[in-house]
Amino acid sequence: MMPDYASTVMRAVQGEPVVLVAAGVVVMNTAGEILLVQRHDGEWDLPGGHMEVGESLKKTATRELFEETGLTVDTLELLGVASGKETFYPKRNAYYVTAMYHATTHSETLNLSHEHADGAFCFLPLTRFPARCRCLLGG
Repeated sequence: MMPDYASTVMRAVQGEPVVLVAAGVVVMNTAGEILLVQRHDGEWDLPGGHMEVGESLKKTATRELFEETGLTVDTLELLGVASGKETFYPKRNAYYVTAMYHATTHSETLNLSHEHADGAFCFLPLTRFPARCRCLLGG
């Protein structure tokens, strides 16, 4: 398996800060709660991930949502782009430029990927949304 672009870049710069491009997806259930995924490190986040070489941001959002949750996109609408010091992620030593999309899906049935802890998907009300995610949504 070929390493992903973000990992390749981070290895090449040997610990220096990097700028990475990503897409995140906001999915709401019928109760108006937002879908978050819990990673193996225990942190909650929106579904999403790094853009690969030659990929559009829309394709990144669609691919990542499916890979992480098993959900397929019916509609995808750009909410905005987050960048700057607020999007610094210390564990990766990376500043993110992240396109945020709102997606509608035909199903709320989730299939856990290998990237996330067992039983880690949940819908949380916006009031319980993690601060790092609120920053990406402009809040």
